[in-house]
Amino acid sequence: MLGGDFNGDDRLDIGLWSNGVWTIRYGDGAGAFGNQTTYTWTAQPGSRVLVEDYNGDGKDDIGVWQSDGSLFVRYGHGDGQFGVADQTQTHWAQPPGPSTAGDYDGDGLSDLAAWTGTAWSLRRGTGSGTFTAARTMAPPPGNGTPLMTDVDGDGRDDLVVWAQTGGEWTVRYNTTPDP
Repeated sequence: MLGGDFNGDDRLDIGLWSNGVWTIRYGDGAGAFGNQTTYTWTAQPGSRVLVEDYNGDGKDDIGVWQSDGSLFVRYGHGDGQFGVADQTQTHWAQPPGPSTAGDYDGDGLSDLAAWTGTAWSLRRGTGSGTFTAARTMAPPPGNGTPLMTDVDGDGRDDLVVWAQTGGEWTVRYNTTPDP
């Protein structure tokens, strides 16, 4: 289950992804989710869905990160509709490893981070739906469940990882200079 504003009304909507079917339930702003829209999108088994604004237009998009490492994005129109899937990356990091999206460098554009099996790899968003070359974040904070969020209040998302084996949180504070 993922949250986003899929119809442009500034209210949280919920998206459910299961076996190639994406169901969106639209929030009413008072805690209830009523009307729904269902889409069938073909994806490889083991794919992950990441909701972000990948092209910088202020509208939430749906990224499907396939098990072969390809990322396909359906750009949101802001009215509950989405465009045709556009392949933006090929063969980078392959799910089902942990992955997350957020604005890691504070430039207002969505970035991607993924566990590649030995380290965390980061690709910065360009605002056109594409990403820069991958760079390794060293030393890695672990390979557990990730989250990109601004932990220290400096306006840049930090990488937070729940270490499943150690049972503790690790934070990789973002020290990227302001854009």
